[in-house]
Amino acid sequence: MIRHLIRMVWNRKRTNALIIFEIFAAFLVLAVTLTFAFYFAQSYRRPLGYEWKDVWRVSIDIGQASDDTWSEETVNRFAQLLVEVKRMPEVESVAGIQYPPYTEGSSSWSAPGQPEFHRNEVTDDVFEVLQIDLVEGRAFNATDDALAWTPVIIDRDMAKAAFGSGSPIGKRFDPTRPPGAPEPEDIRVVGVVSDFRKDGELEGPRNYMLRRVKVGDIESRPPRHLVLRMAQGTRNFEPELSRRLAALAPEWSFTIQPLERARDASLRLQLAPLLVALVIAGFLVLMVGLGLTGILWQSVTRRTSEIGLRRAVGASAGSIHTQLVLEMVVLVTIGIVLGVLVVAQLPLLGSRELAFLGPAAIPLGALSSAAVIYVIAALCAIYPSILASRIRPAEALHYE
Repeated sequence: MIRHLIRMVWNRKRTNALIIFEIFAAFLVLAVTLTFAFYFAQSYRRPLGYEWKDVWRVSIDIGQASDDTWSEETVNRFAQLLVEVKRMPEVESVAGIQYPPYTEGSSSWSAPGQPEFHRNEVTDDVFEVLQIDLVEGRAFNATDDALAWTPVIIDRDMAKAAFGSGSPIGKRFDPTRPPGAPEPEDIRVVGVVSDFRKDGELEGPRNYMLRRVKVGDIESRPPRHLVLRMAQGTRNFEPELSRRLAALAPEWSFTIQPLERARDASLRLQLAPLLVALVIAGFLVLMVGLGLTGILWQSVTRRTSEIGLRRAVGASAGSIHTQLVLEMVVLVTIGIVLGVLVVAQLPLLGSRELAFLGPAAIPLGALSSAAVIYVIAALCAIYPSILASRIRPAEALHYE
C-alpha cells in the first residue's frame, strides 16, 4: 500500500514538486518560530529573582556625558538624595542601581580563567527595594565600608560556572594574568541570589554579579538610577515626586517610570519579532493548505474515471476516501522529512549561538510544526476526498 502511494505521488512529481517545496518552507519557518515560542514560554515560567510590583524607576541626568569622573559635590548630593527620598511617606525604601530591570544597557565582563558575566552596581538597600531572592550568604550592609576588598553577590549560574558545586561564599575571583600585569582588584563573594534577570521574563540564563557601591565615597561611582518601593496603592504621585526631586537637585533632571510600565513595554518589544514570525508562518501554512486543497481537488476531477472504475469493481467509499487522504499524507511527509533533515543539523552542530535555547526547545518546535501541518493537511483533504468517495460507477462510463 505504501509503495503504491509513493508511486502515485512520484508519477505526478512535476505537479507535486511545488507543493512539497511549500510544505518544506512552511515547516522550516513554523519550526523556528515555535522553537522560540517554546523558549520564551520556558523562560517566562522561570523566577526573575526580584519583585517588580510597586517599584518605580527614577533615571538621573546629571548633565555630564561620562561616568568616569564624579566631583565630591555630586557624590555628596547623590547620598543626600537617597536620604531625602527615603523620608517621603509614600516611599517605603530607595536604592541606587546602575542598570534597573526592564531597561536597556548592561555591563559584561570576562577575564582569563573566569566565566563571562554581566555586572550591575547597586547600593545596600536594593535588596529591600527589589526583594531580591537571596539563597546563600548575606546582603550588602554598612559594615562593608570597612572592608579592604570589594564585596559582590552573584547568582547561582555564575556560582556554578566560577566555583563548581562548592559554596562560593568568601571565595575570591582570582583570574590568571600574564607576568608583569597589574594586580587584579580583590573581589570576594559574600552572597548568592537565585537569579537576577534584569531584562525580564524572556531573558535566558546569564551569569550575573551585583557589585556594591559605597554611597558617599568619591572612589565609588554613584549609579545613574534610583529604584523606589512605593507604598501599596500609590497612584498619581509622579508629578509630585518629580517636583520634590527637582527641589532637592535643581541642576539635575529626572525621568520617572513605574517598573510595571517598563515591563509592559519591554515584553511588547521582545515579543514583536515573534508575532511577526507567527504571521509569516501562518501565511505560509495557509498557502500550503490552499495548495493541498487545489491539488487534491484537481486529482479528483482528473481521476473521476479511475475512481468510478474502482467503485465498479467493488471498492467502498471509505477505501476511496482513505486512499486520497493517505496520498496527501505521503506528500506532506516528504516535505516534512526534508525540513526535519535541515532542523536536525542545528543541535548536531553544537552552535554556541543556539545553546541558550536549551535541549528541549528545538525538538518541541519541530514536532509541533509537523503536527500543525499534518492537521492542516487533514482538514484540507476532507471535502475533496468526500467528493471522490461519492463518485458513482456510471460516471466512469460517461468519461469513457
